Parts: sequence; C-alpha cells; structure tokens
Amino acid sequence: MTQILEIKNLKTYFSSDDGVMPSVDGVDLSLNEGEVVGLAGESGCGKTVLSLSIVRLVPHPGEIISGEIYFKDCNLLELKEKEMQKIRGNDIAMIFQDPLTSLNPVFTIEEQMTRPLIVHKKISRNSASEIAVDMLKKVGVTGAEKRIHEYPHQFSGGQRQRIMIATALSLNPGILIADEPTTALDVSIQAQILKLLSDLQHEYNTSTIFISHDLGVIANIAHKVVIMYSGWIVEEADTGELFGNPCHPYTKALLDAVPTIYGENKKLRNLPGNPPSVGEKITGCKLHPRCPQKVKGLCDKSIPEYYKVGSRHRVRCFLFQDK
Repeated sequence: MTQILEIKNLKTYFSSDDGVMPSVDGVDLSLNEGEVVGLAGESGCGKTVLSLSIVRLVPHPGEIISGEIYFKDCNLLELKEKEMQKIRGNDIAMIFQDPLTSLNPVFTIEEQMTRPLIVHKKISRNSASEIAVDMLKKVGVTGAEKRIHEYPHQFSGGQRQRIMIATALSLNPGILIADEPTTALDVSIQAQILKLLSDLQHEYNTSTIFISHDLGVIANIAHKVVIMYSGWIVEEADTGELFGNPCHPYTKALLDAVPTIYGENKKLRNLPGNPPSVGEKITGCKLHPRCPQKVKGLCDKSIPEYYKVGSRHRVRCFLFQDK
C-alpha cells in the first residue's frame, strides 16, 4: 500500500506555571492510503493533541517542539500558515467529538457546509449547495433540501454528527481524522454512525485516523491499532494481532478493564496510580510507577526502545528486548 502520512519523532509540549507536559513525546506513526488506524488510550494520553498537531491547530500554550509530518512528500511543519490553510479541510479533514460546539449556532447548515467548498473548490454557491444536499442525503439526513436551511440546534446529536461527517467528506479529503465522533451518542446511534463511517470510508477509500478510548469500537472499524500512554506510542499492530496477542503491560491492562456480557464472569482489573501529571518528572519508562511487570533497576532507570514482535507489531517495553 502507498503511504500517505508519515510522522517522525513528533514532540508537542504544553507549558504552565506547574511545569512542562510532553503531551506528544517523540511519536512515529504512518498511515497508508485507504487504511483505518485506530488510536486508543485513556484520557490525557495525547490522542487529541496528536491529531491537532497533524493539522497544526494545537491551542496555546501548546507548541510543536520538533519532528516531521509528511503528507505525501510535503512536510506540513515547514509550510507557511496560508499554505497550511489550503490543506486543512481540503486534503486533511477532521470530525470532532462534540458536533454542537463544532457547528456555529448562528449560521445555517447550508452556510457552514458550502463555505469550505466555495473556498477550496472555487465553485459557485449554487453548485456548492447541490454538493452539500447530496452529501446530506448520503449520510442519511432525511428532507435534506429543506433541512439544509435550518440551524444546528434544530437537529439531534446523531444528526449533527452526520452533518459533520458530510461536511468533512464533501471535499473528498485524502485523510480523515475522527476524534471520538461517537462518544456523546447513545449506543444505537453510535452503531449507525460507525456503520456510516465504515461505508463511506470504503466508498471514498479515505485514509482514516479514528481516535477513541473504546477498544470495542476500534476493534470493529480499524485495520491497525495504536496504543498511546502519556505521549508515547507503547504498542502498534494490525487489529487482529493486537487483540489476539497484546504484549505491552498497558495494553493488557486496557483490555482487562473492558467489561463483557459473554462467557464466565470476568473480574475487571485496573492499573494502580495515575498517569504522570504536569511537571512530574519520571526517569526511565513512563509506565514503571504503575507497571505490574516492571524490572527494578532497568525500567526505572532507562527509556525503552521499540522492539519488533512481528512484521507489523512493535512494542515499547524492555520485556521484549531479547525476543
């Protein structure tokens, strides 16, 4: 498969009076054309900041310290802001977690959907409106011709998310970043949105980064899974491989914390302690204060590298350095 995105040693830090938080701390990640990468981890691990770094929308006081982000053959971090504006939405689109805060309450859906089309595609308002209506129909908004003239508050949560998906895909971007797009929805609507995203991804062959804390959702939609902890990628593998053979202690802990309604009663287990806080300095592996498999004198002193445990399976843990 052809690679469309490559991230190399990306570091995005946030500064405050309490110290510095390395929200993204040396991340390497690749995305192929037509591939869906699931990005998972607990709240605060750096998933959203990584996605915002890709489109260079990290909020103050965050700052991209170093690294490279290649979209095709272009390093996005070297572009001027005007050049980057041509890529946002057009080549790389985002769907945010809460569509109500992403949609402007004082503009109609038509105004919000047609603006990107007019700016990026240089087409007339009428042509943009026709495309917007077609996309709303495609994502299942009934009565699209009339409803496009309504305002965000006149739609339900699931409908607003459909509108966000339609807006993001109307420009046929090469990459779609979906940041927990189903978190605020009930289970039945969640399933509808996931099926819609999956169907549209196949139709448009859009490369997708799907961010979620829900491993069950990621298992159903992703080709490859990436697990983040405290700004690091700690494990990466094809979906079947990761769920069938989890290696990193943190990945195992996440899976142990997932409840199930099948089979024998399963006792849910969780890691003790909390992720590093702002300004907290941890030597060695970032997980070692919480890790049940830490090796004293090694994990608390040295930073682990990535070790291969399969052709497309890597893990950042000393337990695999000799395997």
